[in-house]
Amino acid sequence: MTKVARNAFLFATALATGWGCSTENQPVDIGDSYTGEHLQDYSGEWEGYAEAYDFADGSDKVRLELDASGNGTLEIGNSPALPVATDPDVGYPPGYPLISGFDPYTNLFPGFAYAFDPATVESARIRFTLNPWQVARGWCEMQTPYDIHSKDTAGTGGGGTGGAGGAPAWLLGAIPMGGSAGEGYVPPGYLAGPDSGGFGLSRYRCVPPEHNGVMPTAGDPGKIMMCWNSLCWCDARSCAYYDPPSTVFATRVKLDAALDNSGASLVGTLKIGQGAQIAVTVRLKRVPH
Repeated sequence: MTKVARNAFLFATALATGWGCSTENQPVDIGDSYTGEHLQDYSGEWEGYAEAYDFADGSDKVRLELDASGNGTLEIGNSPALPVATDPDVGYPPGYPLISGFDPYTNLFPGFAYAFDPATVESARIRFTLNPWQVARGWCEMQTPYDIHSKDTAGTGGGGTGGAGGAPAWLLGAIPMGGSAGEGYVPPGYLAGPDSGGFGLSRYRCVPPEHNGVMPTAGDPGKIMMCWNSLCWCDARSCAYYDPPSTVFATRVKLDAALDNSGASLVGTLKIGQGAQIAVTVRLKRVPH
């Protein structure tokens, strides 16, 4: 073989080998694929805002973290993280505004990462709910329960109508209409709680009542407000944060959102407030890594 022929052969061999690598071994980047039909399509970190709505700290910021199993956290506002509860005798969080009732809880506190129930996907929409009262978990677990309906306070039985041996009507809170055991019925000896119906709430509170079941006046007003209105749920042994029952009165925050075709944008409705009556449009973008 002449030198020219040999070089031509080697060149042709090398060229053919290069083509083979590019067509058979080179991976093809087709980009991420999102359909919105699977939980893993929503997995990641998301940041954005609530449209035309400001949270308690004046910010409209919304942050969502979600894993491929549908678990994660939701944060609102742009405040530092809430301090850990350390004093059981002072209301929590610090600076809790008494005149606002339960609004700060149902509208969510800035600076707290709320864990939500496992999300579900249906018709290319992700949905989840969360318990807004969980912010008081650590504080409630430090509390001591007291029986507000013992023989030394309001007596036993009575169905909330007052009279001998019965708890006065004002002590039982607002009892919705609907029959003797209908939706929202408050059994004798039980107080209404933060859901303005309080079905099945315990008669125990994390502050001791004064004589005849009267709300106490001594102590921190924030603690009295939280305990007397059942922000903590107590039994005879201990207290925990309030867990809404499965009734129409139950306050749970809700998110219902859809993914765009690129998988980079998530838009939906966040429902907050007492009974989730406030609907806020949220627009989130996927945080790149």
